[in-house]
Amino acid sequence: MRILVQRFSALGDIMILLPILQQLKAEHPEHEIALLSRPFIGTLCQDLGLQFYGAQLQKEHKGLIGLKRLVKEVNRDFKPDLLIDAHSVLRTKIISKFFALKGVPSESLHKDRQARKAFLESSTPSQAALTPVSQLHLETFARQKIEISFDRAKIKSAPYTLNGEHEEWWTSRKAEINIGIAPGARHKSKEWPREKFIALMKDLERPERKFFLFGGPDEVEVLTELAKAAAVSFEIVAGKLKLDQEIALMKHLDVFVSHDSSNMHMAAWSGRPVVSIWGGTHPGAGFAPYANENNIVSLPEGTLDCQPCSIFGTSTCKRGDFACMQDLAVNRVATKVNSLL
Repeated sequence: MRILVQRFSALGDIMILLPILQQLKAEHPEHEIALLSRPFIGTLCQDLGLQFYGAQLQKEHKGLIGLKRLVKEVNRDFKPDLLIDAHSVLRTKIISKFFALKGVPSESLHKDRQARKAFLESSTPSQAALTPVSQLHLETFARQKIEISFDRAKIKSAPYTLNGEHEEWWTSRKAEINIGIAPGARHKSKEWPREKFIALMKDLERPERKFFLFGGPDEVEVLTELAKAAAVSFEIVAGKLKLDQEIALMKHLDVFVSHDSSNMHMAAWSGRPVVSIWGGTHPGAGFAPYANENNIVSLPEGTLDCQPCSIFGTSTCKRGDFACMQDLAVNRVATKVNSLL
């Protein structure tokens, strides 16, 4: 059977899906599987044994006419027997409808928006925890009689390895103990203050330790300033590597520190210990990192009656002070990191 899976959205969401597709391909090699997503994801699919189709949603595949053209192109090349909508938003629903006109059945991710609202209103979010998104994906496949024995606590690590040039770069720069740091976040409610990251690196600094700072190309200057302010031995990874090589590099680190972000999910897939820092969002919303739920750091539940304030993060704070991040002590994060080294 030829199965087409579609998922757009943020990188972190796709990083939750890819290990599931990795397991699906391993358990069901008889199926041909293709992923329809944003073009920059393509570099991650070859080593997973997946075919890939990149949608140019702001160019030739924009709007209804563009989506119809996209469906025609993918159907002509791949001819799917089944479409899995792993996103379930207006765009993917339209794509599913176009495929239905061609006789291709589909199954969609079930989102419980009422449950998400109740979760945010709960005074004990850990007790009102939602079904993990990974489980929702598994249930989507199961409704089409495709069972995947996926254990989110013991996932297969990403298959990527450093190429020759990057392996040489790593060998020449690694220390006895290597710590990954990703201090960026898309929303302010998910962002620990920069001065706390500086203090964290100072606290963790030892002669045998080196810090590798991850982020986007636009973060290079900020990351350099952070590391210099902490006066630690460091390397800037941001902007240097493609996604598969970033994950391959993460596999060599001793521990990784990040927010609730795409870097958190990438590092978790790499198989290394990940210490994640949470503020306005909550792991109980279904987006906790694979195999690292015991390494989550946040204010104790009940400290703030407004926490969590959103499912995906927000750049506003009804208190005005982002206390969920401002009040999270450096020593709590440092203690967790040191316990894993």
